[in-house]
Amino acid sequence: MGYTPSCVITDQDPALKVAIPNIMPETRHRFCMWHIMEKVGDKVGNALAKNMDFRKALNNTVWDETLSATAFELKWAEVMQEYNLVHHRWFDQMYKARASWIPAYFQDIFMGGLLKTTSRSESENSYFGKFTNHHNSLVEFIMQYNRAIGEQRYKQKQLNAEGESSFPETKTPLAIERQAAATYTKNIFYDFQEEIWEGSFTCKITCKTNVDGGSKYTVHDTGEQIFEVTHEESTKRTQCNCNKFNRVGLLCKHVLAVFKNEGVEEIPGCYIVPRWTKNACAQPMYNVVWKASSTTQGGNELRTIANQLWNEFYNCMGLANGCPNEMDIMLSTMQELKGRLQSARQQTKASTTPQSVIESILNTTAPAEIQIKPPSVAKKKGSGKRLKSNKEKATEKHKKKVRTCATCDRPGHDSRNCPERKPLPDE
Repeated sequence: MGYTPSCVITDQDPALKVAIPNIMPETRHRFCMWHIMEKVGDKVGNALAKNMDFRKALNNTVWDETLSATAFELKWAEVMQEYNLVHHRWFDQMYKARASWIPAYFQDIFMGGLLKTTSRSESENSYFGKFTNHHNSLVEFIMQYNRAIGEQRYKQKQLNAEGESSFPETKTPLAIERQAAATYTKNIFYDFQEEIWEGSFTCKITCKTNVDGGSKYTVHDTGEQIFEVTHEESTKRTQCNCNKFNRVGLLCKHVLAVFKNEGVEEIPGCYIVPRWTKNACAQPMYNVVWKASSTTQGGNELRTIANQLWNEFYNCMGLANGCPNEMDIMLSTMQELKGRLQSARQQTKASTTPQSVIESILNTTAPAEIQIKPPSVAKKKGSGKRLKSNKEKATEKHKKKVRTCATCDRPGHDSRNCPERKPLPDE
C-alpha cells in the first residue's frame, strides 16, 4: 500500500516477535488478546476457571479500554492479590508483556474499538472453512466461494428486511435516541442505547467553564471517576479524555451526557459512521476508473501518479483524523484546489470544442450568418410496388382457387360445354 501499518496484531509467535521490528521498525506489534485470554482456563486450574467472579474481575481489568496504564496496574495487582496469583509464573509473564497486549498501552493509536484481536480474520477463516477444503480444485474453490458469498448476501437481505419492518423500543424520551433508532442497525443501536442510558443516569456534570469558542465540562461517572469533556459551539465537536472508541463512533456516555445538558437533539454528522447505518450498502464505493490503460502512451506513468495521489490523500486523512483544526485546514485546501481545477477544466473544454478545433485547422472563424440552405427532404420508403420473384408468383398462383365445372367438378371448362352434360330432349 506504499506505507507500513501503524499496528500489527498476531499471536505470541516468537519468530514474528523478532521479525516484525526488523522488517517494520515503525510498526507497533500487538499480541492478540483473544489468544491470551483463551489460555486462562488452562493456566489457573479447574477451580478458578469455573469461578465467575474471578473471570468477571479479570475481564474488567484486561478488556476495559477506559483504564489508563496506572489504573490497569492497580486493578491487576488487586486481582492477583485477591485470588493468590501474585507468584503465578504465567500471569507474571503476561504482566511483564503488558505493553504488548493491554489496551491501556495503545491509546495513542486509533483503532475504532475494533482491532484488539485477530478474531475477525479467525472468524473469516472459520466461515469459509465450512465451504472449502485443501482437496478442492480451483474451479471447485470458486464455486464454493460463490456459495459462501451468496449465503452472506442472503443473510444481509434478511437483516435489512428485519430492520425495515420493525422499530426498536426506546428507553428514554430523548430525540437523539429516536434518531439513532432510525439511523443505526439494531445491534449498533443497542450499543448506543446503553451508552445514552448510562450517560443519562450514571453520569453527572458537576462543573462547566467557558473557554474560547466553547465549554469544558467536568463529568463524574459511577465510582467517582472524573472525566473532562470539551464542546465547541460553532462546530458541535465534543471530545472526551476517556479515550473510549466504541463501535458507534466517538460518542461515549460522557459526551452523550453533555449533549443532553446542551439540548442537542441530533447526532452531529461527523460522528455518524456510515458503516453502522441501515443504508450502509448505499454508500459510494471509492474506486479509481482509469482513463488511460497500460497500452496507451503514458498509461503506466498516469497510473503511478494516481496511486501516489490516493496514497497521499489517505495519509493526510489518517494524520488529520480526530484533530478538528487540521481537518478544517485540509477541507479548505481541498475546496480551493477543487475551484481551481474546475476553472481549468472549463477553459480546457472551451478550447477543445468541435467548432474551435475546426477553426484552428482551417485558420478561419465561422461566419455569423450561414448562407447555405438545407437540401430538400427526400422520401425514405421509396415509391411504387415491390417487384415479386418467380417463386412468390408461383406460390400465389398455387394458392389461388381454380374455377371448376359445376357438373363434373373439373377445371378447364364450365357446365355448358362439359362432355358429361346430357343434352336436353329438344336438342
